[in-house]
Amino acid sequence: MKVFLQLLKMRILSVFKGTGKKDKYTKNIGFKIFIGIVVAYAALCFVGMFGFYFMQLAKNFVEQEVGFAYFSMVAVVMVAIGFVTTVFAAQSQIFEAKDNDLLTAMPIPPRYILLTRVITLLIVELAESLVLGIEAMLIYKIFAPVPVGGAIMMVVEIIGLNMITASISAIFGLVLAAITNRMRRKNIVKTIATIGMSALFFFLISEMESRINSMLSMDGVFIEMDEAMKKEMLPLFYFGKAAAEGDFKSFIIFMLMAVAVFVMMIFLLSPFFLKITSTNKGGVRKKYRPEKNVEREVKKALLYKERRRFFTNASYMLNTAIGLIVFFVAGVAVLIFREKVFDSIITMSYLKNHIGAYVLLISLFFCAINVISAPSISLEGENLWICKAMPVEPFDILMAKVKNHIYICMPIVIFFGIAANIALPISPAIRAAVVIIPALSVVLMGLLGVICNLHMPKFDWADESIAVKQSMAVIATMGIGFSVVIGAAVLYGLLRFIPYADYLYTFLMTGIFALAISLMYRYLRKGGSQRFTEL
Repeated sequence: MKVFLQLLKMRILSVFKGTGKKDKYTKNIGFKIFIGIVVAYAALCFVGMFGFYFMQLAKNFVEQEVGFAYFSMVAVVMVAIGFVTTVFAAQSQIFEAKDNDLLTAMPIPPRYILLTRVITLLIVELAESLVLGIEAMLIYKIFAPVPVGGAIMMVVEIIGLNMITASISAIFGLVLAAITNRMRRKNIVKTIATIGMSALFFFLISEMESRINSMLSMDGVFIEMDEAMKKEMLPLFYFGKAAAEGDFKSFIIFMLMAVAVFVMMIFLLSPFFLKITSTNKGGVRKKYRPEKNVEREVKKALLYKERRRFFTNASYMLNTAIGLIVFFVAGVAVLIFREKVFDSIITMSYLKNHIGAYVLLISLFFCAINVISAPSISLEGENLWICKAMPVEPFDILMAKVKNHIYICMPIVIFFGIAANIALPISPAIRAAVVIIPALSVVLMGLLGVICNLHMPKFDWADESIAVKQSMAVIATMGIGFSVVIGAAVLYGLLRFIPYADYLYTFLMTGIFALAISLMYRYLRKGGSQRFTEL
């Protein structure tokens, strides 16, 4: 047990500790206040995304006198969000961690190693689940009282729910590791398999939601939903009963189920963990073919290095460019199902006359969640000295990371803007804005990500997914990106009653973005380059 606790302590510290290097930037009180504001703002955005959804759910379920179903739906949301948060990291942090060979060579039971890694995923997931759970309880209290016992039980149940989610993520990680262990193009397969399995998982989640909603339309809804959920969604039923009614029996049953799932997962995966981590990963033999070395100009070589790192790291791709997938799917959907998309927008009366602005804000939001450049310096890790030792200007190294972000994001963002112009009735000024402003946002986010990473690097990671997912630079970049979306929405709201508002809005937004880009570019050339040499 002492070995297990020491291993767990080391694993948690490796995930949550900083760079271990305190300099004049990180010691500065103003810098710490800024980080606190960014984190608080990111948390506020996270809470706000689900607040309106929970509000509508609570109203409907309380009116039907099935409060337990509301908390069951909240549990579904938490499982879905937790799965997205951990599934991409499960394979790399559990089955492909750099220290696996070292730990398995020691007299440590494999289940101890596996358990510490899964617990780490659980802890990361727990923070966001608690935020969602507390928010859900506060919203429910607006419409109906929440028993004190029920609130306490729900907090504990969230831990049990995360145990189930972490178990599912670990199983998915095992499947991905087994599939890609000896493949030649494993990153492509890993990306496709991850997206496919995630789509399947969310299909099942949406089916659960549809099933619960369909029960609300039945006569005798309480009896029907009560019995149906017992048969089809037993863990969710007991979760909701304990939270809404303070039912201690339901609480005990749910926690026993959660612990049983977690324990079974550990014992079932332990033999596979040792087998996968000890497998020779030599891959498929490749026949040697003599080829000429390709000579590249310095800037092109730096860009090639950044692009290669991005496209050969599935965790990097899926965690920093998920918005591009949404952009592409949305662009295709707008072209193919233009009438359905238009009808769904105009059903919201407050958007009927502002379709262009709505599309623009959606574009800016998805630009904000593409943060390819934000962890790019941290990913250099222990090889940072090589970059600094090269006879290359620091500015060129930094701009290669910015250009990589721009070249990857720009084509898909422009494709979505053109698709929206073709399919939707938008005013001429906003037609231009839907293409130009998101394109400027791509450049802005590329520069912003590198600047944030310069001031908030994380080099002491044990696995690359930690630098990608748990870096303050990523959180800060995304938080500032969200603030840009809110600022754009507020500006449009202030201008919409002025004559030629669309033209004025497009002009102002273009000017603001251009000014911000020029200032960031100037900083990277001077102060940013100096900061890079000090890392």
